[in-house]
Order: sequence, then structure tokens, then C-alpha cells
Amino acid sequence: MSSALASQAGQVLREIFKIPSRAREQVGQSWRTRFWQTERSKKEILVTSLNIHRPIWITGTAGAYTTAYACLMVMRCLRKVRP
Repeated sequence: MSSALASQAGQVLREIFKIPSRAREQVGQSWRTRFWQTERSKKEILVTSLNIHRPIWITGTAGAYTTAYACLMVMRCLRKVRP
């Protein structure tokens, strides 16, 4: 299994190095300017971050709600079990 993974990784690296270095440099530069701009305000960065992480917040909130509801149900059941 690991040899198959290593061969796939090698294949990906070979494909990456087929791209001309100038193009790779431009891609890296565009990513740096896109994510590390200092001109953006803190509000814009916060809004962008919240939009990017929205599915994570939804999943976490749903998990917390489910856990709290499960605790409530257990407490109700245990109240009925007591003599």
C-alpha cells in the first residue's frame, strides 16, 4: 500500500515539475497577494474567515446542540428511574 502511495506522490511531483518555473512562481505570488494582503481591514478578514469556515461552524453547532439535547433526555430518563 505504501509503495502505491509513493508512486502516486512521485507522479504528482513529476507533473508539478513539468509546469514552467515562471508559471509556478506566478501562482505562488498570486496566492501570497490574495491571502496576505495588508491593505484589507480586520473586518474584511473576519468576514472572509467566517464565510470560509461556515460549514465548520454549522457542524460544530449542530454537534453541541445534539449533545445538549442528549444530556437533557438522559436527565429526564434518570429522573423517572429514581424511586
